[in-house]
Amino acid sequence: MGRKKDLFKEMRSRGVRKSVARDVSSALAGSDGTNPKAVRRAAEDLASAVALIHSEMGDAKPRRRLAAKKPARTRKQTAKGR
Repeated sequence: MGRKKDLFKEMRSRGVRKSVARDVSSALAGSDGTNPKAVRRAAEDLASAVALIHSEMGDAKPRRRLAAKKPARTRKQTAKGR
């Protein structure tokens, strides 16, 4: 099974571990147009890492959104009961 060398090099230059870059590039090189499970799993792991970084940086938007949901739900409930 071959590898997509450009993809491998690009992922390595962006700090992705060698084993992950190798698995992803090999899986995409051998695929028939579908996204293999290894590629989907790697993408989900990287996305969760990005979300963790954003939450640790103090991104307050998700917390504000959660904090606003309860009062909105209470207002709806109260209006419905009238």
